[in-house]
Amino acid sequence: MTEVQVKAGGSWVLGRVEPGGHERERYLKKHEASRHCDVCKALADYENRRMSPEQALSKAGWNAVSEYEQRLLLEIFGISEPPAKGAVPAPPQVRPMVPAPSHEPVTYGPEVDALVDALIESWTPPKAEPALETEIEAGA
Repeated sequence: MTEVQVKAGGSWVLGRVEPGGHERERYLKKHEASRHCDVCKALADYENRRMSPEQALSKAGWNAVSEYEQRLLLEIFGISEPPAKGAVPAPPQVRPMVPAPSHEPVTYGPEVDALVDALIESWTPPKAEPALETEIEAGA
């Protein structure tokens, strides 16, 4: 989807970073990802007048993004002018990014090792025997 967005000349803002890998991403996409997106939640609160523009931009991560991303947030929220310097408070609690836990290596028993060895041996071409040199006599 991001590839299509870029080709169309569009851009986006990262809504949230969460620990986990591809499986977690698929889960979130299948289970209403917008419920987890800080930008989506802030936009809904702003549109329903539960938050001021400054509060909504703060919740969307205004203080943690680049100037370019700030312009995108203004566009998303439909705000024409950026807030005054220092008008957007820092979010009350910033969740640190925690890397996904590392997986323990999988160990197999001797029967699996024997099976792997047998498969490797069956896939390896047999060694070629050296050619025997023979002399052929003409006219024999």
